[in-house]
Amino acid sequence: PFFIGEVLRHLVESGKLYWDGAHWRTNVTSTSELGIPEGVREVVGRRLSALSAECNRMLTVASAMPAGFSWEVLRATAEADDATLLDALEEALAARLIREREGAQAASYEFTHALIRQTLYEELSAPRRVLLHRQIGERLEKLHAGNPGPHLAELAHHFFQAAPGGDVDKAVDYAVHAGERAITVAAFEEATAHFERALQALELTRGGSPERECR
Repeated sequence: PFFIGEVLRHLVESGKLYWDGAHWRTNVTSTSELGIPEGVREVVGRRLSALSAECNRMLTVASAMPAGFSWEVLRATAEADDATLLDALEEALAARLIREREGAQAASYEFTHALIRQTLYEELSAPRRVLLHRQIGERLEKLHAGNPGPHLAELAHHFFQAAPGGDVDKAVDYAVHAGERAITVAAFEEATAHFERALQALELTRGGSPERECR
């Protein structure tokens, strides 16, 4: 209830939630656009301060994966040995900041609340975010080399976020492939979002490519 109240107050104050004379309306389309109100940030910060430094580092790495994270990807991107990382994971589970996904074939986890993940993610510097997304994307490539199809959206996300680091072609290719796959299942809005990200990534290339943009 506190989170709901603080977020709604923040949305009204920032103009993202407004009264049109008859109804409340919002122009927010995803959790990432909410912003973190200070009251919520303080509550999350107090919970995190009770954890070990190793656990906080692990959660910070995990925060770069909004679609959830697996043990295999975490091992490849977190700077810790397996024993330390496992202790940190169990500590976060015990604190109920993350939870294991039900029905997942491999050990897979997600944050119990999107605002916890977002608070951690916003504490990362821009260069650190780019590096993390590139590392995660490269690890996902290796893990799913035999069957990348179901993971194209996730790969597209990470390489798009890593594009400012220089690998624009890979960001564009994965976004296009993800968009094409979305079309095959009639997920047209999702496809549009992927193609828009491909165009945004192309803007990072010197001079651009009008022919490629047109396609």
